[in-house]
Amino acid sequence: MNVDNFTLKNLAVHQIKKEQQQAAQLELAPEELPLDELSHNFIKEAISSYYNKRSKYFGLFDADKDAFPFQTNLDGFLQNQSPFLDFSRQAARGLYDKVSGISQATGGYLALAFLESEKLPYFIALMLHNIERFRIEEFHLKRSVILDIDRLDLASFIDISKWRKAAPPYLSFIRGRKVLSNYFREFIGCTEFVEAKKTSKQLQLAVIGYLNELKIPEEEWEKRKNQVFDYCAGQISQNSLIFLEQVAFLLNPDEPDGFRQYLHKNDFEISSSFEGYKRELESLVMLSYSSKDFTIKFHHNLINRAIHYNRDEKKLIISELPEPLIEELNRIA
Repeated sequence: MNVDNFTLKNLAVHQIKKEQQQAAQLELAPEELPLDELSHNFIKEAISSYYNKRSKYFGLFDADKDAFPFQTNLDGFLQNQSPFLDFSRQAARGLYDKVSGISQATGGYLALAFLESEKLPYFIALMLHNIERFRIEEFHLKRSVILDIDRLDLASFIDISKWRKAAPPYLSFIRGRKVLSNYFREFIGCTEFVEAKKTSKQLQLAVIGYLNELKIPEEEWEKRKNQVFDYCAGQISQNSLIFLEQVAFLLNPDEPDGFRQYLHKNDFEISSSFEGYKRELESLVMLSYSSKDFTIKFHHNLINRAIHYNRDEKKLIISELPEPLIEELNRIA
């Protein structure tokens, strides 16, 4: 989504009043907010705040539409079966039901927006809280109550085009405090995260692409790639999550934020932390090929050492064979 180039189509804000350990109250907006410059700038700041958050995860809608009706209601709005205000009120009631069952949860303002960016449709759901600020008015100190966009920690972006094409991941979330982010995620209807295998494949492709963009010497290119794999393999062996921030540092310690920018620019949707799948990540350092006749697998650093590839003759020559392999070849040859 282009933060600087979008058209706001609909915006509504509802309020859920609740303190921890207290009952919740729902106040529904009587109408949509006007699509003026103020509303546009509000959503622009919210989008910027969202993309600046490092802790995100990705997923898709649960298949049980009866248990998780948000997707059905959203589809009804998109199919012109219900006005946006009606849909937004349904959504607010759904979130209210979730909040009412969480004693630690607090209230806030639920902002729901439908917009288009570069002719592609998106839906945004944000939970914002009030903060008090001070201002000077005619040399008197006054209190102001404002929405705290900078501390956004409950939000979801939905890529409508990807959803329609059934091309996951089309849901993204800020990874906030677990118990709170869970109820917000369930309100949207996301119970399935992008699986480790797919995420690991995305990371493998992104690492190679980013290193190619850096235009660093081949020796350094290989070194950084191997460091990323060693880190990921170590996390997997310890049953620990892979942290994107550490991968970014290994790829470019002088400018670790560059990898995150590369991911966003090239539409790689990778969670800030995720379970790794070693077999997919191995392709960072290993070449593997299998057919019905033979299987071959070797580390990249053996190229031009023990393994030589003749591009013109399309031949692969293996030298420095280990003794057990030599004995096996002698037995069958």
